[in-house]
Amino acid sequence: MARAAPRANADPSRAILDIDVSRRRRVWTWDRGSRLVDMDWPTERLAPILETVLCGALWDELKKFPLDTLERVLPRATVPRNVRRLVEIWIEEKRRTAA
Repeated sequence: MARAAPRANADPSRAILDIDVSRRRRVWTWDRGSRLVDMDWPTERLAPILETVLCGALWDELKKFPLDTLERVLPRATVPRNVRRLVEIWIEEKRRTAA
């Protein structure tokens, strides 16, 4: 989610943009509510969040995770085998449609 903002002293006709390319998303879970999650956090920190999202069937929240983050964190998440397989299929489908 890139956000661009003009510099404070920039000439409006020649605006130079600062681009924030952070990979932070607001994720809601039933145990903590809404919180800002950086998708570049270490796997150990993201795995419990992903587990809560998957075990709670919070599919709209799952869509906020970039595919590369899901591929990195899913092997470390403790979730039922059938749920893990559903997520793996979803990742494959997303990759296929993106190509």
